[in-house]
Amino acid sequence: MSKAKVIRPQEMPGWFYGYKSAPEVFPLDRTRARAFLEEEIEGSNGLQFGIAELDPGDIHYLHHHEKEAEFYYVVSGSAKVTVDEEEIAATPGTLIYMPPGTKHKIVNDGKETFVIMWGFNTFHIEPPVWHEEPMLRFNR
Repeated sequence: MSKAKVIRPQEMPGWFYGYKSAPEVFPLDRTRARAFLEEEIEGSNGLQFGIAELDPGDIHYLHHHEKEAEFYYVVSGSAKVTVDEEEIAATPGTLIYMPPGTKHKIVNDGKETFVIMWGFNTFHIEPPVWHEEPMLRFNR
């Protein structure tokens, strides 16, 4: 049986760049992410949750996750988020849910850092499938 856990800021790991499972994508995809809830930190086997930042002009390139559902909740800043064929002006308070297979992309076209809370429905995330250059070479 799992126990509840409180995670304090000083217990959280530092920022990582790109994807932990594919660190070679940095510096092309310059997303800074920090996981608060995942297997390595507190033994979660049901979900992963964290925060990510993109500076003005940075891009989180078009990709999808074959098996994992994901969500974004915008904390601050604004950006253009593409979800399949829809382009969304994402501002604080916007929640975006993406079931498995949903193509998505973030372009920080704003003047400040774009900050989102993100989450997956599992702790084990397969590398994404990329859909545009310069990321196509990272598909496995």
